[in-house]
Formats: sequence, structure tokens, C-alpha cells
Amino acid sequence: MQLPAHGANPRRLYEAMHMDMPSSYIDFSVNVNPFPLPDEYMPTEQQWVRWMSVYPEERSETLRAIIAEREHVTRSNVFVGNGAAECIYLLAQQFAKKHIGIIEPTFSEYERACETYGCTIHSFLLDEHGQPPIDQIIECLSSLHALFVCHPNNPTGTAWSEETMHTLLNAAHDEGVYVVVDEAFYDFWIDG
Repeated sequence: MQLPAHGANPRRLYEAMHMDMPSSYIDFSVNVNPFPLPDEYMPTEQQWVRWMSVYPEERSETLRAIIAEREHVTRSNVFVGNGAAECIYLLAQQFAKKHIGIIEPTFSEYERACETYGCTIHSFLLDEHGQPPIDQIIECLSSLHALFVCHPNNPTGTAWSEETMHTLLNAAHDEGVYVVVDEAFYDFWIDG
């Protein structure tokens, strides 16, 4: 059975495997929040009607200001996009024709986006425990412009220790290498 590269279809997958679909499940094949918004945060019909008649802010100024304040950064350090895939492609566009490191196996959209913009991909394979070859990556940083890190990783679900992440980030900083850390599933990761 051929599944789409980006996001699966759980119902189709269960049908193809001749299995009953469970009554409840969380689909981690796409990074969409599976939990509904609590009722106290649901907009009223009147709010919906008001919002439908207004275009959203072109540069998401209000949302960027809220995020910046919450994360203790300047608004110029906050980028808002229409989903993770758009952000990944916009980043890849900024890295066009550069050398990019990707730790694999991982979310296929990184490689697809970087190839779209003519990047040269350097792959680093996770070990059997889902951990990165940190020494190999650090050794190669000087030849990279950027490195994509999925934390926790998709599809393996593994995460790195804080020490490993700090080691990598410090080494990349010293070499002037951008590190793109995708934490789309971070809230679902349970430490230990």
C-alpha cells in the first residue's frame, strides 16, 4: 500500500491491514493538535461573525507580540506561518543552494523542501537508540550552513538529552551554523 509522504490516513491504513479501527487514537502522522479547544476558550457566534468579516493581520503583529512577551524575546525574533510545512519551505528558501545537515530518519519535508531550493543534503544517521552521531555532526559543522533537528524526532519518537542538545547548539553557534529545531511534538514527549 502506498501512503502519502506527508501524513498518513489512519482509516485507510487499518482497512489495508484488515484491522478494526480503534474507537480512539491520536494520529501523529501529521502535526495537528488532536485535542479540542476547551469550551471556555471557544469564541461565541458573534465573535466568529466579527472575525469572518476581517482579514487577518498581514504580518501577525498581535500574535507575534504575545509570543515575544511570553518567550522573553523581541518581536523581530518571532515568525508566524501557516503551519509547519510553510515554515520549513520558507526556511529552505533562505538556505537555497547551501549545504544543509539533516539527521535521519526524520520528517521527510525537510529534505523535500531543501531539495526544492537546490540545497546539498548531508545526512547523519541516528543510532539504534535514536540518538544522533554528535561527534560526527560537530566534525562536519564547518561545511554546513544549517542543520535540521526534529525534537522529539518524527517518526522515531526519540528525544535527546539536554546536554546533547546544548553541546550541539554551542558547537553550531561557534561555527556560525543555523540550527532549525522542530518541536512540533514536544508537548507530547514524556521525559524518561
